[in-house]
Amino acid sequence: MVNLIKEERIKSKKEIDLIFQKGQVLFSSDKKIKAICLVNKTSKRIDIKTVFAVSKRAGNAVWRNRVKRLMRTAFHNNVNGLRRQTHLTNNSLNVVLSTFGLNKIKYPKPKLSTIMFSMSDLCKKLVLVLENE
Repeated sequence: MVNLIKEERIKSKKEIDLIFQKGQVLFSSDKKIKAICLVNKTSKRIDIKTVFAVSKRAGNAVWRNRVKRLMRTAFHNNVNGLRRQTHLTNNSLNVVLSTFGLNKIKYPKPKLSTIMFSMSDLCKKLVLVLENE
């Protein structure tokens, strides 16, 4: 299990609302995961902050928690390219990662392999967003 340290998590409702208002929406190529990202050029810290969200309509609490745990693991395995790009561009990145095409009916027992491809694809797209900023 991957635990994010305090500095890597978004907890503030204000921050999440700002990302939803001004952020850029990206989808994985298979439309399973959606990312809303906001590049912060004025931040003093160069880091990546994330929050993982799954809608209540997607499945019951056990299923949602499992999917969030798998998303965290997949993100942690693919975050190195993003970290490199944030240091090269001296920008901070705030990301809300949520399910889009994943639900309990289509994927009753989600596996890491189901989410890994989508997450690696999204991380590549996030690197491109950072390069273009």
